[in-house]
Amino acid sequence: MAVFCENVMAILPALWAFAAVEELEPTNNHAGRTLRMGVLWWKNAFGCHSGSGCRFAESMQTVVQTLRLPKRPVLGFRIGSVTAHRQRTPGPALLVPIQG
Repeated sequence: MAVFCENVMAILPALWAFAAVEELEPTNNHAGRTLRMGVLWWKNAFGCHSGSGCRFAESMQTVVQTLRLPKRPVLGFRIGSVTAHRQRTPGPALLVPIQG
């Protein structure tokens, strides 16, 4: 119990950050909404049936959610990726640098 208390005390400022930062939500609703599409797909597809299928599904869901957050086109990225693969050229960037 003492170790647990020490660990909590070490991150205590982070636990109350939502009270000090107005834009920070005190819930994990954003994370839940982000994961929802993947969970629904998983339920409708009855999971994965092979290791390579699971890795493909994980990768595609990660790409889709990463692109949707900044409202980037998913289909355009996928077309660019396949085209680059066939032409043996570098693919499009998944992450765009933040402009400061």
